[in-house]
Amino acid sequence: GGEKGDGQPLVNTIQVPGMEKKKRNFIPRRRMHPTPSMLLRKDTPLHPKSRKKNKYEPEVMKMYKLDDDMYKMFSRLAGRVTSLVRSIDSLPLESERRKKCTNTLIDELYDYGVIPSKLVTLKELEGFPASAFARRQLWVICCKKRLGDSYMTAVKHITGAHIKVGLRPLLDPTFFVNRKLENTVRWNPLSPIRRKILEFEGNFDAYEVDEGFEPDHVLETLCEIEPDDILDPTTAFHQTEQELIIDKRKMMDNPFSRLPQFKNLGELWEFQQNSMFSVTKVPSGIVIRMNEPFATQFYEMSHKTPMRTKDQKLIRIPAPPGSKLDIIRRKREDRRRTERRESNLYPTI
Repeated sequence: GGEKGDGQPLVNTIQVPGMEKKKRNFIPRRRMHPTPSMLLRKDTPLHPKSRKKNKYEPEVMKMYKLDDDMYKMFSRLAGRVTSLVRSIDSLPLESERRKKCTNTLIDELYDYGVIPSKLVTLKELEGFPASAFARRQLWVICCKKRLGDSYMTAVKHITGAHIKVGLRPLLDPTFFVNRKLENTVRWNPLSPIRRKILEFEGNFDAYEVDEGFEPDHVLETLCEIEPDDILDPTTAFHQTEQELIIDKRKMMDNPFSRLPQFKNLGELWEFQQNSMFSVTKVPSGIVIRMNEPFATQFYEMSHKTPMRTKDQKLIRIPAPPGSKLDIIRRKREDRRRTERRESNLYPTI
């Protein structure tokens, strides 16, 4: 061998057996394609747990002991309130429709118990929080009424049938309690915990406790849990939505009620040019849509007449004869007709 500066390779060092590093249980694997490796990360939108969370979501979920599905339901309800507020805010300021929709929305929110009073404005309802719905759970109401000092004790009392709502005990700690049922949340008369409380207060009566006796002023306020008292996310705030679309419903019942009276054909043609079609500019070109009530009239005409043209079947605007669009459609129909004829002549086996 040579030295360092000779350009000759250095002498190989002596390899002592057992000194080289070996990786034990090493299984060679093919390098993963970037797309599936990306899907395994939780940051990507296609991952099932990749929903973006705001900074308050972990605090609300921890405070009110919510799972992901419960928080989604409450946040969607809060988002629906916000969207209804925006829809009402777009109405004219002094219109009767705006006042009626505002009062209906505030009444529904007050009946659910998510706002303390009806003296609120639309501006205060913007950005409605999901925690307002979360604090209406049964275990939270029990802690509020001193039927349990913590989450664990409240859940223990509810699942042990020590708490009554209305005329029967409920075993679901996450049950949504509205304002009507909040006054009926109380101890079960047959509960041994209530017996100990009465003994401590000095109001114990063995006969009343054994028979489950309750005072008359309590029995007068009790009521059975009705289907309307159970929170359904699909039908929540239904009255406000119906108030908002009442004008559109009238328009659909009689689409020609708002058409003006024309003196001559020139006025009719000008009205059709201005109001029959709406032109929208998009990056790929122009989109032409038919407005109401002409769209309803065209739809009924295209579906109720027995002999329909191709344009009526596809519910599209007819192309002017001899135009470029008309030529393209005719060529396409001829090509499809020949393909259909050839497929009938030579059927596949």
